Amino acid sequence: MEDEIDGLMILGDDLDAILDILEEVLQEEFSAAVSNAQTREIVCDCGKKYKTKGGYDRHRATKHAENEREMATFTTSTLAEIVNSAVEKIKVKKVFNASIRNDITGFRFELEEGSQEFSLLKTIYESLVKKGDAEKFYSNFYGNVAANASRYFKGVTRNAATLLATKVADSMMLFCKQEKQTATNSVTAELTDKQKAGLQYIGGYVTKPVQETL
Repeated sequence: MEDEIDGLMILGDDLDAILDILEEVLQEEFSAAVSNAQTREIVCDCGKKYKTKGGYDRHRATKHAENEREMATFTTSTLAEIVNSAVEKIKVKKVFNASIRNDITGFRFELEEGSQEFSLLKTIYESLVKKGDAEKFYSNFYGNVAANASRYFKGVTRNAATLLATKVADSMMLFCKQEKQTATNSVTAELTDKQKAGLQYIGGYVTKPVQETL
């Protein structure tokens, strides 16, 4: 009986220690929340508004950090991948004119990274990544690229180049969505791992004194 009482006293001491720690953590979180509070709304360059600095910081970390990674990957190799995907879609779809499909079959995409054409394509893509405005993306792409398709896709007829330009726009849109999804999944997995580690630590800290009294 005396051992049981001693065990309960030890457990009581541990619980007091845990409560003290939790109180400190809550106090820190409360202080952080107060420091993050803003009297004016914070407006991100993407247009979203936040009432707290914490909300703004989380938005930047989860949305715009991944956008920077996506923009950094856009090279001539990335563009070639997008164009080749569009070429394959034209080749397999028999709804397109046979002469155009034959013209596209032997097409090889070549565009130097320092060229004006590549710079414009990169700018259009980066605008899509940053703003996510599909309507504006297609308007810019058709008005600048599709309208001058022969400058971007050389070695094929004008009709084939124009058709290819429209399909490249679709492939670029799809590529952007896939990259965003990959980045989002990566961030989610990272946060989940941290959460699991935290829960395991707290679980072990709480259950250990209870197990010692059994």
